[in-house]
Amino acid sequence: DGYALFLGLISTHAINVHLYQQLPYDPIKDFQPIGRVAQAPLLLVVPPSLPVKSVAEFIAHARANPGKLNYGSAGNGSASHLAMSMFSNLAGIQLVHVPYKGTGPLKVDLFTGLLQGYFDAQVSAMGDIQSGKVRLIGVGSRGRLPAFPEIAPISETVAGYEFNTWYGLFAPASLAVDRVRILNRTLNQVLADPATRNRFESQGLEATPSTPEAVAAFVASETERMGKVVRQTGARAD
Repeated sequence: DGYALFLGLISTHAINVHLYQQLPYDPIKDFQPIGRVAQAPLLLVVPPSLPVKSVAEFIAHARANPGKLNYGSAGNGSASHLAMSMFSNLAGIQLVHVPYKGTGPLKVDLFTGLLQGYFDAQVSAMGDIQSGKVRLIGVGSRGRLPAFPEIAPISETVAGYEFNTWYGLFAPASLAVDRVRILNRTLNQVLADPATRNRFESQGLEATPSTPEAVAAFVASETERMGKVVRQTGARAD
């Protein structure tokens, strides 16, 4: 009816369809996109004990120690898993995946050096970076981040690399087009508000206003892109 909407994200609308043999919904056919909301690049962090200070040094260290570096993730097929898998494939290095059921135990092992790498979100990594518990060596965005202007994008070392988590607002597929247009205009007005943008930036998010048509094209592209990464990992969720 246009009053119950869904905040979808990269997992619900681009990853899960490749992880589950029988997903109880179709991310394309069952939803009608209203607009993109925000995106957040993942950050490549390492423990301070690892003798690397850049993406290039991390790759060189991994090549010198093939199959000996461990990286953590929030689980098989999670964004943190796929982000590192994409990175290692493009960089041509061999890393060992260690999936966790929660980020608490993961971070303890990262801080102590049992893990040598992790792709974290800015909002959860900020305190760890500022306190020196981890070292930030690269960002998954195309350009540099306002919070870390001194840290280069991973793509400057590994051509073609980009990994963002993202959020979009969706309605049921049956919602009338005129209602979708109204919701899209309202959403974009909110995203243009300076207070909203400032709040997003403090959380490591970039507002991404768009048209419903642009969201549909974006989701289709991301679904194809994530499918390739999931197939490379062989990850399954059921």
